[in-house]
Amino acid sequence: MPRYPEVENFDHPSVEEAVLERWQREKTFEQSLEIREGAEHFVFYEGPPTANGKPGIHHVISRTIKDLFCRYKTMKGFRVDRKAGWDTHGLPVEIEVEKELGLEGRHMVEDYGVAEYNAKCRESVLRYKDLWDTLTVRMGYWVDLSDPYITFKNEYIESVWNLLQRIHEKGYLYQGHKIQWYSPANGTVLSSHEVSLGYKEVQDVSIVTRAKLVDEDNTFLLAWTTTPWTIPSNAAMAVGEKIEYVKVRVVLGEGEREKGGEGEMGDGGKDPGSDVARNVGKGERGRGGEGEISDFGFRISERDGGSGGEGGRENEGEEFLILAASRLDTTVKGNYEIVERMTGAD
Repeated sequence: MPRYPEVENFDHPSVEEAVLERWQREKTFEQSLEIREGAEHFVFYEGPPTANGKPGIHHVISRTIKDLFCRYKTMKGFRVDRKAGWDTHGLPVEIEVEKELGLEGRHMVEDYGVAEYNAKCRESVLRYKDLWDTLTVRMGYWVDLSDPYITFKNEYIESVWNLLQRIHEKGYLYQGHKIQWYSPANGTVLSSHEVSLGYKEVQDVSIVTRAKLVDEDNTFLLAWTTTPWTIPSNAAMAVGEKIEYVKVRVVLGEGEREKGGEGEMGDGGKDPGSDVARNVGKGERGRGGEGEISDFGFRISERDGGSGGEGGRENEGEEFLILAASRLDTTVKGNYEIVERMTGAD
């Protein structure tokens, strides 16, 4: 009688299920631990998933790799305990619950009730636990599902505090500084994974601001800003000591003095006491995000009393603009002449 039965058609799923049934019947995983009693430990920490979302193919890939290392170390003679766990903290849980309850922002959560909100999060966080358990068994991932650690349980939380205390007592805990993303709505810092959940590129509002120098005729400082709503309250303009600036002469020809064209301030948007020239390029080349400056074509708007007559420009033929050299090509359009280069220290 042959040791292994011969088959005409090899059905992979049926063979997998037969192997899984045999492992479960013979308690193969449990035996792999028992026969290593007293052996050197290979310590494995299961990075727990969040069970309020369904598992995907990427979880199968990552768990296959983890299982590979654990089985290899077992074959090398180590005892490899594997304890399942569930991560019940973090914004993914809160975001899911807030969508279900129609809550937007911290104030709505407080109005709803923090205790009630936490209870809803506890219900949500293990919503798909059965799906995760089924996937774990079906893919042959060996881990103890009978007694998982759950991060909202007091036993787990207290174990973390105990570890922090011991780390502190050994002198390993220190205070440092790190730049983090922050969510004003949730009142907490964000991990890179949490940021990616809602990350999207947007076109930001931005303008080029003009500030007239009091001691030089027809001379203006130009500054690009993505916070135009702060302009009315600005009392000063700062320069960088080591940044290179240029002073350019712009000749004002016929047709260059436009009255409130598309994208410009116009007479109706004038703000007395401020010199602001709005962008007119609508950002043809850039997006105004991720460190880029949009291609804002700077044109001279009627910010100094209109075209001619009382209150007009002191010199209708030209004006001088001072701005960062790196922004010259993307800010000033048309004919211009660089008359001086300088740094902020100058």
